[in-house]
Amino acid sequence: LQENVQTQGKVVPWLEKHELGKLPRLWQKLSIEPGWENALESVLRERTGALEVSNLDWAKAFFSDAPPAKLSLFSLSGTATADETPAAGLKPLLSLLQMNDPGLRALMQDWLHHVYVADDAATALAERTKLPAGACLVTRQGHLISRLAVRFYAADSEQDGMLARQQEIDIPLPRTDICQ
Repeated sequence: LQENVQTQGKVVPWLEKHELGKLPRLWQKLSIEPGWENALESVLRERTGALEVSNLDWAKAFFSDAPPAKLSLFSLSGTATADETPAAGLKPLLSLLQMNDPGLRALMQDWLHHVYVADDAATALAERTKLPAGACLVTRQGHLISRLAVRFYAADSEQDGMLARQQEIDIPLPRTDICQ
């Protein structure tokens, strides 16, 4: 399924035309605490499938022949910025990610800036007054709650669930052939 999702859609011919089809996808690099995959996908949206390029300046060439569907490019050549102090009493979504690559950490700091977690919608609604301007809370289910709005999450494409499926693939299965 993972391979099918990557190779389907109207953007594939465009990627092949520009020799981008074999570039690594962001979701292949991400690992988050189990149970929070929907939350991360809800916040990142189409950026979950972003393509890694070595030089972001390459994007200049694509503006005159833009892709026929949403597409994000990223580069890991950046460096992590100093960690900001989170809003009082709130846990950043970034803290649930396991990352060793400083470039990936810098990218996620940029994309997950002011995104905090709440175990459930009731907690998020109660804590929304703690949010600074422009911030939001995301629940395990992927619902986003800001000071003035609620955005409900629902899987709406084949790409939704990529993180959870990838983490299932990456978890080694217990051996059953061992005699005890």
